[in-house]
Amino acid sequence: MAIGIAPLPNLLLYWSTKSLYHNELMTKTMKRERFEALLNCFHFSNNDDLVAETDRLFKIRDIVEQFCRTCADSREEVVIDKTMVPWRERLLFRQYIPTKAHKYGVKVYKVSTAEVHRHQVVMELMTGLTNEGRILYTDNCYSSVQLVETLLQEKTYLCGTLRVNRKCNTKIVCQTKQKRGDVYGEEKAGIKVIKLTDKMSVLVETSVPSHTDELIQTGKQNKNGEE
Repeated sequence: MAIGIAPLPNLLLYWSTKSLYHNELMTKTMKRERFEALLNCFHFSNNDDLVAETDRLFKIRDIVEQFCRTCADSREEVVIDKTMVPWRERLLFRQYIPTKAHKYGVKVYKVSTAEVHRHQVVMELMTGLTNEGRILYTDNCYSSVQLVETLLQEKTYLCGTLRVNRKCNTKIVCQTKQKRGDVYGEEKAGIKVIKLTDKMSVLVETSVPSHTDELIQTGKQNKNGEE
């Protein structure tokens, strides 16, 4: 973890005596030779396991699952998102996404997503976090009316922006013509879909009972002096 926070060009430089590279944490923790010996033996899986043919992460599957269990806590609010871990070396599941700051790397789904795929990913990431009244916040990549309904059945709320072309969207809300400053919403079975128009229209869905469509003044103004 320390190496990830303070990367150096070469692993051995962490034990360098030069002031430019010297890392006191590393030198006080263990000798370089011991670290190299441990690193050479670092292993988490049985190479003879048949799952190796189907699971691309089989070599670190156990430690990944343990890490996820350790990170899960009792916070009321959780967020699902995705991130790109930069990586340009040879890797079977490396991806290229030109819209990202780091175009090459490993795409990771995290808790801090055809539509069935997103629904499945969200429910998988929420394993062990439902049925406790939590609120899940997402962006429009993951949100859908079906997902809100599924989470409500598991006593979990969702709030997030919503894409206009999602299946089962409330057509009246999506097609309502608005001018700047207008807000329109509908509620059905505890699910609110709200459309706000400023410079552009934004669609939001929420199942949180306390959420309303009331506009809140921020006290800030744009360059034209407007609230």
